[in-house]
Amino acid sequence: MKFLRFAFLLGPLMLACAASSVRGYPSFTLMETENHHVAELNSNQPYIAGCCVASEDLMKYGTVNGTAVDVCFPSTDSGYFPSGSWLGTGMFVQAQDTRFLHVDYGFYMMLVLDASGGLFVDIGLHQTREGAMPLLMPSEELLYARTWQLSGVDRATPFTLAMEWAENKTVNYSVQVSTESIGFASIRVSSLPNCENIIPRFYSGNIVVGQFPMSRYVHYFQFGITSSIQMANDHWSALLKDPRTLTLDNWCLVERAWSIQGDLSYIDQDWRWGGRSYAGVDARYQINSPESPNQMLFFHSDRTLSTGALLWDSVNVSTDGSTGVPTLQAAQNEPTFVRDYWSVEHLASGLAILVVGTTCSMLRMSKFRAQVSLLRRMKAKMSCSVASRNGFLRKSLSSVAILD
Repeated sequence: MKFLRFAFLLGPLMLACAASSVRGYPSFTLMETENHHVAELNSNQPYIAGCCVASEDLMKYGTVNGTAVDVCFPSTDSGYFPSGSWLGTGMFVQAQDTRFLHVDYGFYMMLVLDASGGLFVDIGLHQTREGAMPLLMPSEELLYARTWQLSGVDRATPFTLAMEWAENKTVNYSVQVSTESIGFASIRVSSLPNCENIIPRFYSGNIVVGQFPMSRYVHYFQFGITSSIQMANDHWSALLKDPRTLTLDNWCLVERAWSIQGDLSYIDQDWRWGGRSYAGVDARYQINSPESPNQMLFFHSDRTLSTGALLWDSVNVSTDGSTGVPTLQAAQNEPTFVRDYWSVEHLASGLAILVVGTTCSMLRMSKFRAQVSLLRRMKAKMSCSVASRNGFLRKSLSSVAILD
């Protein structure tokens, strides 16, 4: 009887909890999988993004402790995606090395939707090495690529993707939906091969690198979309909102953003995200849609958003409503050595190029000298022939004179 009375009292409580679960936001889960979606460098992968612009001359940059952005796929039907394809939206950030100036790091974090309707979070890290021709060829290595499948949440629901540096040169990754947040990965980057000298900061802002005419604009903090192939239909859209940086324990919105296409999305002298412009993709943003501050809605269109379009330009306001918070720290632990990270493969490639170039130059010079020598011999022979002919004529004239 007591058990029945307890069950009678517990029943309404369980129903109330169930009703609360239905009315409230359902919990979501992350399950790690090997079905990776990699944001490639210098590839045929289409890419378009916005980039943080610290100053209009593109010559101001600094470091931040973390980056974040809100993303989702509103009004998207993945049933129209080509089989096996995927679309990703997120952030793409650069870090640097304390010792080697030509070594950089490209971090990415994306929300990905594939053709089967699966929703994923992908993270990864590329280590890049700029070239110093002819001795050093540019190279890059994917140090890690990890993927988690999301369940219990709709693709049109805004997700907050966040990457933050912690102690021991560790990067913490987290996803937030509504008020629920899950920290799903912590990776100690300095324990990875050849990464012990990484500066535990992300870079933000812009800089010009290289000498004219090979100089390039580098954009350290980018936020945009990429896909396995070009999505050439109008059944998708990708929203990015409120890209922000963490500085001095305070999140600050990106105050100025320009567009950037995949053929100019450089993270250093040689390497760029994606590698190919995303033709047929336009966006709604604050300048052309004032009701959409600090956000971009990418979609398929007859026109293509070009590089250098002003997306928004507003007073920097932190997420707690305060103003006047600096967005960048001065770059710390700048690299001190320029070119001394040459592997055997790089050195061999450079020396091979140098030897081949030198050999070709020597062969061309030898051929040129042989031609010059031949011309000199021919000239000398012609001079001898002329002299002999002139001597014969003089002798003939002399004989005629004697006969006379």
